[in-house]
Amino acid sequence: MGALRKRKSLILDTCEIFVKEPLLDWVKEAKKVQAERNGNEFDASTLDYDEALEQLAFYPKKKIEVVKNKLNGIHPSKILAQELKATKHSKQPYFNRLLYAI
Repeated sequence: MGALRKRKSLILDTCEIFVKEPLLDWVKEAKKVQAERNGNEFDASTLDYDEALEQLAFYPKKKIEVVKNKLNGIHPSKILAQELKATKHSKQPYFNRLLYAI
């Protein structure tokens, strides 16, 4: 991990490619999250390619932020808690106990 941290700027710059050209799985997940937020299905038919990618860019940016936190040495349990807060689990009654356990 130390070797990766020494080259973290190179790694993070490489990760930025995924914001412009996200993985197909990330696009699917971003569409699902976007639809849940808006209460309807994400419709990219009215947008051009760049506009659609811009609206879905939050997901790869969030994943890159996780990589950045790991490279900066933030404790893994704090990273996990941060990731869980953005999921459906945050609304469950067990969520606060789960955070306490981490």
